[in-house]
Amino acid sequence: MNKKIEFNNKTELTDEYEDYDPLNDILFSKYMASKGCEKQFLSFINAVFSYHNEETVNDIKIINNKVLYPEIKGQKTCFLDLRSITDGGYKIITELQNQDQYFFENRSVSYICGELYKSGEKGNVENLKNHILINILNFNYCKYNKHNAKFNMLDTTEIKCKYTDLLSIYNLDLVKFRKLKKVDFNNSVDRWAAFFNKKYNRKDFEKVIKMDENIKAAHESAQEFLQDEQTRHEYDLINLIKNQYTSEKDYHAKKYLQIGKKEGKKEGKEEEKLNIAKSLKERGMSIDEIKKVTGLPLNKIKKL
Repeated sequence: MNKKIEFNNKTELTDEYEDYDPLNDILFSKYMASKGCEKQFLSFINAVFSYHNEETVNDIKIINNKVLYPEIKGQKTCFLDLRSITDGGYKIITELQNQDQYFFENRSVSYICGELYKSGEKGNVENLKNHILINILNFNYCKYNKHNAKFNMLDTTEIKCKYTDLLSIYNLDLVKFRKLKKVDFNNSVDRWAAFFNKKYNRKDFEKVIKMDENIKAAHESAQEFLQDEQTRHEYDLINLIKNQYTSEKDYHAKKYLQIGKKEGKKEGKEEEKLNIAKSLKERGMSIDEIKKVTGLPLNKIKKL
């Protein structure tokens, strides 16, 4: 555990936890959404909104803030359940997506739609407020070029009409951010992205801490929370789960490549594909995606 050093009646932290990961689910939930940390969370929300010329939020209340582990969710990765409500009544869900999950888009849409449904299920449809999902992505999501994108329900024909503002999804793509030739430090959302990318660019991380008081507060809170023995234990446990998930994913990818190289060997090939398909199905991959990966018929995949 860190030791504290007293200087002129002020407490400063040693560097023992200097190399922490800001994208660790439990740590993020602590330094962004614990009591006393509202100002940095509000700063991040407004940074995302201001990038898209949205109205800023003056106050925010945390409805739920917890990390669900795989044994609870039946999944291979942790799940951050961070829900909040603004002073204007908007509901905001914030998620960390550290690993690429085959069902990522489906889960995002079903989650935000589920929250909207619950808000209107008592017949209060006419007073529904905006429901917003903010995804912080730390994997290569290649369906668009911008590192900070917003999605609504839109007409795709010639009229280009927006159907509703009740549902919005914002994706902050950290992989694309890391590919930028130049970071705009005058842009608050880029400063937050530089903070989240601590392990990839320490120089930018240190720069934004010095120039943004809310990011500095998040950094100091993260260091302080890691002094707590229980938080440190959960922090290490989540890192272990992430490493296990990555190892298993790499294993299945390599296994499939090995199968692909055995062009002329039919014996045993289909059985091996079926085993991989079964594993991918258990991991939540859609049947259509499994078909693309393995080449197996849909009826065989459905029977697994």
